[in-house]
Parts: sequence; C-alpha cells; structure tokens
Amino acid sequence: DGNRITELPRELGKLVRLKYLSLNRCRLTTFPPSIRKCKALQVLRADKNRFNVLPQTLALNASLKDMSFADNKIPSVPQIFRRMAGLQRIDLERNTMSTIPQVFMQWTTLTELRLKGNPLTSLPLNFTALLQIKVAEFDWDDLILPPAEVAKGGNKLLFDYLTRIDSAMRRLKLDASNMQLMDVPLHLVSIEKLMLLNMSNNPVRVIGDHIGKLLRLNTFQADSTFIQSLPKEFCYLTLLT
Repeated sequence: DGNRITELPRELGKLVRLKYLSLNRCRLTTFPPSIRKCKALQVLRADKNRFNVLPQTLALNASLKDMSFADNKIPSVPQIFRRMAGLQRIDLERNTMSTIPQVFMQWTTLTELRLKGNPLTSLPLNFTALLQIKVAEFDWDDLILPPAEVAKGGNKLLFDYLTRIDSAMRRLKLDASNMQLMDVPLHLVSIEKLMLLNMSNNPVRVIGDHIGKLLRLNTFQADSTFIQSLPKEFCYLTLLT
C-alpha cells in the first residue's frame, strides 16, 4: 500500500498461491492479463488508485470473494463479471456510478455491498435477488427509490417495498401501507397510469403537491395516518370515487 506503482509485472500470474493482494493508494490503472492465473486469490484491495474501468481480466478470477476499488473513477461494471459467482463482498464507494449495474443482481452469494459516494438516485426493482445481503451501504438520503425512511428500515422492509413497486408497475395498484412512509413517494409519478394507492398506517403528516400528477388515480386510501391537510393539487385527481 501507499507506493507509486503505476503498473504490475506481467509475471504476476506466477503467484499461483497468492490469496491476499493489497494495492491501496498506488497509481494503477489496470492489471496485467496474467492475474487470471492467480487461481487462489480471494481478497483484492485496490482503493485510491486511478482506475477508470474495472479491469475485465479480473472476471476470470472465480476464486475472488472480496474485492475493493473504493475511491477510483469507475462508472459501471460490465456483464462479463457475472462469472464471479462466488463474490461475497464488493466495495465501490466514491466512484462515478449513476446506476447500479445489473450484473450485481447475478452475484447471489453477495453479503456486503458498499456504494456510498456514488451519484445514485434509485435501486433497481430486482435488487431483491440479493437474498443473502446483510450489509448494503448507500447514500440513502439521496435516493428517490426507495424513499430514505424505507431504506433505513432494514432489508426486510426494503425488499418488501421493492416487491410491491414491481407489482404496481404491472397491476397499476399499490398497497404502500405499513411502510414507514412520510409522504407519497416522489418516484410514483413515473407510474403515470397508477389507479389505486393505499397509504394507510404510515406516519404521513403532509402530502406533497406531486400527488397531483397521478391523474389516473380513482382510489386513494390513507387510514390511520397523521395527515392534517391536503394540497390544492389533490383536487386535480378528478377520477377519484
């Protein structure tokens, strides 16, 4: 760690018994193709380097279980990395990802995912495929989907919410009761044809004016909440019955 190394020797692959490799705070931009021959490698640390892409040669290291590339400038992870079927932990904090790569949802053995410091605004609905996840670190307050109060409620609540949203996208009916919601989620305006919304049993105090964009709503339910007033935009929902 902490050296001025700009490249590694091509002969790196001769280290066939190497299990742990830490190269934090160097000046690396890639790895030699021979690293795929390090069949025993399980842990790789490469934080604070100069990577603009995740070196694809690593995708052939099926033995890798723990990989960290925090504080680089990596925008995405290509599908070739689906071959890393045994990956359990990945740290890509403070990179440049604006969306979560779909390959992540194919790492079904993943237990720890760290993505703080990336310009993310939403989780994919199929994030629920990561059934083994125990630690998921994001900048929750910057996310629109899911709302921060849901995300902070733990994995069970988070997965339940994403499952309900996925269903609502198809059925145009959303049961958002008992979700710890503080408002009608802003991301719902993207479901333009939503017809039913149940916000019951949430600590909602104020309904945002964005609800006026759900013009297809014909049913709105909000029993057992703390709502004290409705915005004028609520009256735009002329299909309510």
